[in-house]
Amino acid sequence: LKGFFGGKPDADKPKQAIYWRSQNTTASLAGNLSGIDTLFQASKLGDALPADARWMAEAIHIQLVNGVATAKAVSGPIDKALADPALRDKLDHFALITSSLSTLIGTRLTAEFGLTAGFSSLDGD
Repeated sequence: LKGFFGGKPDADKPKQAIYWRSQNTTASLAGNLSGIDTLFQASKLGDALPADARWMAEAIHIQLVNGVATAKAVSGPIDKALADPALRDKLDHFALITSSLSTLIGTRLTAEFGLTAGFSSLDGD
């Protein structure tokens, strides 16, 4: 999302969005979050959390479901979505959801398992 969504119209780069030519950018984003949710549910990681931290599993699931729904609510050419204030608001909401997921999974969930992010985890690979 950050590759093409600049946060304000003059900073957008719609042609850097994945699948911009086929108009499947948001379908891809929705599919990715749906796949993460399926994997997360199948992994049963939530069951491995201490009892007082199991709320995280449900919070992650809810955010993933909301992210899928939000991405699916934006369809068509990404440049037109970026130019439409209502669709742009949905992309803003999607950015908020993915930021929350990054914190939930990348910081809080991993900390519950005694894992920490290393330097390489921050370079986008």
